[in-house]
Amino acid sequence: FKTSSSINSETQHVAFGESEEIIVIDSPGTNDTSLDEDIEEQHLIEIVKAFKQAKYLNTILILLNYQQPRLSKNLKIMIKLFCSVFKISSFLKHLGIVFTRCFDDDGRPEQETLDEKRKEWDETLRILIKSTLINEEIKDDKIQYFFVNLNPKKKKLDKGTEEEMTRLKLWIISNEYMNTI
Repeated sequence: FKTSSSINSETQHVAFGESEEIIVIDSPGTNDTSLDEDIEEQHLIEIVKAFKQAKYLNTILILLNYQQPRLSKNLKIMIKLFCSVFKISSFLKHLGIVFTRCFDDDGRPEQETLDEKRKEWDETLRILIKSTLINEEIKDDKIQYFFVNLNPKKKKLDKGTEEEMTRLKLWIISNEYMNTI
């Protein structure tokens, strides 16, 4: 897929990428300030259609900019929509939050800072998800968090990012399939 370091989404419509082993569904960003609400709503509808077309998923990744993480109105709507499409326990087992641009000129944040960010987002997401529940409870399924630097200006990934990308890959491989029909 084409990528960009711009604040505006490079991806304008839901797109599929396929190989023998993997199908990737790339969707427009939900925090894109350049889009109006009607377009954002259409993107969410396209995402759910893509899920149903894929028939199964093993991972849902939400990428957020570490420098400006925000739980926008559209991101809240998207998560609530996913909660209505999937069993909550299944959704949580397959949900990964990837914070990009985690590093500044001083390097990688301290582990304590990353742990605080993980805890803050975990509490926020669980409150949001609980608000969607009717007859289901949230179990202690752990949402996975990854902290990487995908800055295209850097020619080489640092050790922390390499470790996180390896951990992400192993987690994705270990996930069972989740039915989307």
